[in-house]
This record gives sequence, C-alpha cells and structure tokens, in this order.
Amino acid sequence: MKFLSLVAASLLAGHVSAFHGQLASSDYIKSSDGYTYQTIYLTDYVSGSTYAGSVYGGWNNCASSECWVA
Repeated sequence: MKFLSLVAASLLAGHVSAFHGQLASSDYIKSSDGYTYQTIYLTDYVSGSTYAGSVYGGWNNCASSECWVA
C-alpha cells in the first residue's frame, strides 16, 4: 500500500495529474544472490511512457512492512 501511495503522489506532483494506464507485475523471481522480487511495469497511455522497477520481497512484503523498490 505504501508503494501505491508513492506512485499516486509522484503522479500528482509530476507532469500528468490524472493517470490513465496500466500497472502489472511479474511472477516472483529468485535472484542468484538469494533475493526474491517481482518486476513491476507501469504504462502511461497518455504519454506512451513505460517504466519498470523491482519490488524486493514482492507485493506481499509491501503489505506487511516497508518495501524497497529499485
């Protein structure tokens, strides 16, 4: 939930005040270092921009504690 709040706040403060797009995530991925993460994809239909990031611990980690997004 904290991550979604961050996304919402950044969109309001950015160039686009209303978001029209898609948010998707991959299945859980285990890195060679032993970290579990999910890749998130954000597509803005207005500007055509796409963004990707990694949520370490996955969405479930963000629901129970703060999560690290890279």
